[in-house]
Formats: sequence, C-alpha cells, structure tokens
Amino acid sequence: MSAEQPAETASAGNPLADRITTADGSKPEGTTETTDNEQADGAAAQLGGSELNEPDYTVEVKLSDLQADPNNPLYSVKSFEDLGLYVKPRALDLPFHLS
Repeated sequence: MSAEQPAETASAGNPLADRITTADGSKPEGTTETTDNEQADGAAAQLGGSELNEPDYTVEVKLSDLQADPNNPLYSVKSFEDLGLYVKPRALDLPFHLS
C-alpha cells in the first residue's frame, strides 16, 4: 500500500452494511436489514442453520451387475483377450493400419 492511502481496518464482527460509505464519505441513511445469525452460514438446524431436508435412502449397486448389462456404459469384456489387443502388429504393417 502506498503512503498516500491510509490502511483501513474493518471489524470482523460488524456486518458489511455498517462499513459502507457514500462517495462524499458519509454513511448512507436508512434502515438496514439484518439476517438471523442462525441461518446466515447455511449450517444444519442443530448447529443453528437452515432446516434443509436430507435424503433418507441408501443405494447399493454392485459393479458386477452394471458390467453385466450390455445397455449400461460400464458394460465391458472380461479379459483383454476378448478385446483382441494382445496381438502385436508387425512394424511393416503399421503404415497400412494408419491409413
């Protein structure tokens, strides 16, 4: 910070509306709305926050069941041999495969 600008310290306990000033340096007139501290941070109701409904269900899915369904994107073959990737092409065959 330069020497021309004084360092402003803001109290962490005051709300932002108390620290706002207009262009001429005076504080704006009017009432400010304050929120309840218990719901300001979004914490659970037991901790003093909002009362959001948490889901009451659990989902149990086995990976083997998903892989067995051919309509599922996780469907896969059981081994690399089934993919046909185990055959190493010869160096002379590579230009033909690339074209």
